[in-house]
Amino acid sequence: MLRWILLAVILSLSGACTEADRDDIMPPRDVEAELSAYLPHETGFFRDYITQTTTYFTASTIESEEFLTREETGPAEANQVGGSTRELRRYTRPNELMAWSLDSLWSIRFEKSPMPRLVQVENGQPFIKLVLPVEPGVTWDGNGLNGKGSELYTYLEKVDRYEVNGEIFDDCIKVLHLEDDDKITVREIRYEVYAKDRGMVHRYVAKLRYCSRPECLGQEIIEQGIIIEMIQVGYGFN
Repeated sequence: MLRWILLAVILSLSGACTEADRDDIMPPRDVEAELSAYLPHETGFFRDYITQTTTYFTASTIESEEFLTREETGPAEANQVGGSTRELRRYTRPNELMAWSLDSLWSIRFEKSPMPRLVQVENGQPFIKLVLPVEPGVTWDGNGLNGKGSELYTYLEKVDRYEVNGEIFDDCIKVLHLEDDDKITVREIRYEVYAKDRGMVHRYVAKLRYCSRPECLGQEIIEQGIIIEMIQVGYGFN
């Protein structure tokens, strides 16, 4: 009987060592790298965009503007939530012939808790851009840190090939911020598309009011509002 007891103890210890060895072999999960795949923010990484805005003052008074925007990340500094914070410098220029001009200073930070996430501070307002896991159906409050009122962000479909305005991007996921379009009185849509190794490649924002008078009700005639669109046209390191 004693021999069987000793054998059971030996097997139990052997199993424990196997599990420990297995833990030693498995590398720790790099959750920041998982998120950074869709929003790279290494020092010196930049993304260039064509930014287009269309403002509807009235149904017949419309103003359009197009310019270039660059976002470039600065060096990392440790933050108080177990991650790192980087300055995000934003530049603009009217066209490719002109020099870049500093427009504003934002920041981007990785937080480990209460959940792995990337937070981008835009004009002083923090927005939770991406969370783990990056999978369709995952939902979170993008305004959870800024007091603006809850706004649920949702990962929609992953697509191997995403095309917008002649630009083609691979391995993308779409993040829906808001979709409210009754096709009668209002249209408010906001979403962003992220591509692996390139970051945000498309941002679309529309806040429109339709004509609701009897003679034009339901015809989707825009009376007032704005459309803002950003399309990535380049990226790299400085």
